[in-house]
Amino acid sequence: MTLKESRDDKVRTAGVKVRTGRKWSASKAVSEAESRLRHKDIVGTVAVGRQGLGTSKSCYWKNANTQERRSLVQREIKSREEENRQAKTVELGSQGAWSRWELEQRSLTWSDIWRYPQYQLQFLLRSVYDVLPTPTNLHRWKLSETPDCPLCGNRGTLQHVLSGCNIALTQGRYTWRHNQVLRELAEVIEKQRKDAKHIKKQTYQDPVCEGG
Repeated sequence: MTLKESRDDKVRTAGVKVRTGRKWSASKAVSEAESRLRHKDIVGTVAVGRQGLGTSKSCYWKNANTQERRSLVQREIKSREEENRQAKTVELGSQGAWSRWELEQRSLTWSDIWRYPQYQLQFLLRSVYDVLPTPTNLHRWKLSETPDCPLCGNRGTLQHVLSGCNIALTQGRYTWRHNQVLRELAEVIEKQRKDAKHIKKQTYQDPVCEGG
């Protein structure tokens, strides 16, 4: 803003770009802050908390000088970053962590992602961000009245639904795929056992009948 608001035409039209990181652009942040400040001029003065109208003095973009505009933009950018930080905190709060992910380390390459079935990959990504339709999330999204598990009555978090429900464990829901594999192996072993028994009966000869 210092270069853009300069009184010198050459400095104002120099086109100097501020180099920032990959995830944050200074020019874009300033542009968004100016747009929000102009929108506040249209909305006018609003009450903050229990304060009455006119309790605090407001500085508007259209009436501010160059120095005041810089201060307004800086304050608006800080406010926007604080909102993003709070939103991130709420997302991490659902996992019980404020600044780190409580997830096991997993090596996942692009080739693995391309080979994944669509629904399996979707489930994996949604489970990482804890946005699966668990009872807790449905209650948070105002889609259900209670966050409790419909089977056992405990709180239906993602961990509880996937591996912590005693009723589901008793019903064999967690071991269903494992049981299917065991069933296939049992069928193959039983078939081999019957075939071997049938072959043994065919090759058996009575020695009394042979001696006549």
